[in-house]
Amino acid sequence: MQKTIRLMPVLMALAIVVGACVPQQATSTQSLQATPALAQVETAVAMTMEAQGQIATFVAQTVEAQNAATAAAQPQFTQTPLPVPTSISILPTPTPFVISGGGGGGGGGGGGGGGAQYACSWREVLPRTNIIRAGESFDVVWVITNTGTKGWPAGKDLDYVNGTKMSPFLGQELPALKPDDSVTISFVATAPTEKGLYGTQFKVEGGLCWPALNIQVGNP
Repeated sequence: MQKTIRLMPVLMALAIVVGACVPQQATSTQSLQATPALAQVETAVAMTMEAQGQIATFVAQTVEAQNAATAAAQPQFTQTPLPVPTSISILPTPTPFVISGGGGGGGGGGGGGGGAQYACSWREVLPRTNIIRAGESFDVVWVITNTGTKGWPAGKDLDYVNGTKMSPFLGQELPALKPDDSVTISFVATAPTEKGLYGTQFKVEGGLCWPALNIQVGNP
């Protein structure tokens, strides 16, 4: 009886040891069985990530190809330079408007002097003043001189060109003139009825010189 009691603790200890060993073996067996499955999962994940990288690369290449095609399809614009004019037309310079307060008016310059073969100058003798009362009639006297190096034959015209018509006189034929010879032109003009500045322009045929009448109309 006493031997049986002494063996009981030993048997119980063996039972505990055996019980502790059995679960550990089961767990090891399960770990060994799970290892191949885990490797398969990791392989599948790696393949999925590689496939995603290939898809992203393909998408980037497709977008780049579309952008290149769009740029090639757009029309290219180039700036065409405007033509630059090669010459400028010079308009004739009008005779300046000169008002004389007394004495005979100054004459107009000759056309192309300085040794020109055909040229002339003109000088205003009357009116003695260019300030005329409104509606008043007055005498006009010009002296035209051949300032060229050659004489001109009879028949060159003195013609009205533009401006206020203050006289029925619109021009006449000039006589033959040798160099430095002169001819006197006279006519009657009437000042306009309203105050202001007025001018009338004549021309010797060929534009040799440009006689002009400029007046300032004051109160009647």
